[in-house]
Amino acid sequence: MSSYSSLLVITLCSLFIVTLANVPPSKTFKYINEGSFGEYSVEYFADYRVLDIVNFPFTLCFFNSTPNTFILGLRMGHRRSESIMRWVWEANRGKPVRENATLTFDDFGNGKGSLANFDFYCEPEYGENYTFELGFRINMTNSPSSGTSIFTRPKYNSTYTMFRVDMDGNLRMYTYEPNVDWGAWEVTYRLLDRDNDGKSECKLPRRCGSLGVCEDSQCVACPSPRGLIGWSKGCAPPKLPVCRGGSNVDYYKVEGVEHFTSDYNEGVGPMKISECKNRCNKDCKCVGIFYKQESSKCLVVPELGALVKVENSSHVGYIKFSK
Repeated sequence: MSSYSSLLVITLCSLFIVTLANVPPSKTFKYINEGSFGEYSVEYFADYRVLDIVNFPFTLCFFNSTPNTFILGLRMGHRRSESIMRWVWEANRGKPVRENATLTFDDFGNGKGSLANFDFYCEPEYGENYTFELGFRINMTNSPSSGTSIFTRPKYNSTYTMFRVDMDGNLRMYTYEPNVDWGAWEVTYRLLDRDNDGKSECKLPRRCGSLGVCEDSQCVACPSPRGLIGWSKGCAPPKLPVCRGGSNVDYYKVEGVEHFTSDYNEGVGPMKISECKNRCNKDCKCVGIFYKQESSKCLVVPELGALVKVENSSHVGYIKFSK
């Protein structure tokens, strides 16, 4: 969509997306979310309305998988192909709009540049066409932060590749081959992938459903006030009473575990375990805490999910339950 890359403001009812660039009046336009739905197969089994902003293999659409709850998205694929068409970009997943919503591309801005240069690339390795590199380069303005990271090395040109966090929390690359009719999409990279030297799938929030101890990408136990028992799909956090500042709850301990977010959030502290529990007591959304004894750091969580098994038994979880 290079002809539209300089568009400045997307106004979608109450949604505003600003890219800070000057737009000539001839490039401004307006669309209303109305009319018949498309008939071809798309991701999420969604209903969609096609806008006339097209640059193969991309098409801008309104789509929804819940009635009268629409998202503005960029579709990738060919309508004459037997392969599914995927959504590679979404403007307003957290703020859906309804029928007759207005999409306006307007002239508004100051022409100033962005804060960072982020380049997602696919290039032949060493100038040959036998192996390609999929990765990204980043260069922050007014910052020493920069670098290149290579994610995978497919054996074919993977220019049409999208990079996204899926609903299950995994980071994946999907590559599209426009010359293939059936099976045009292939997953070329997974961040959490036990089969290809990736990180453990225990880091997936829902690897063990709503609760479970995970080890070597497998759900091995269900924590309970009586201790660890065999895991099943029925393993779930305790039902909590009305929040009363901790007067009607207690905690049971799970040794040698970390929360699935521990790689990115070690918590706050140092503090005592009693202080950590008190933080959870005062937070009505808190369902448990994770505590590292060597650093006395406290992590308060609103969701349990996969509890990652670790060798250090001083890394413990405390799950809130009704007295």
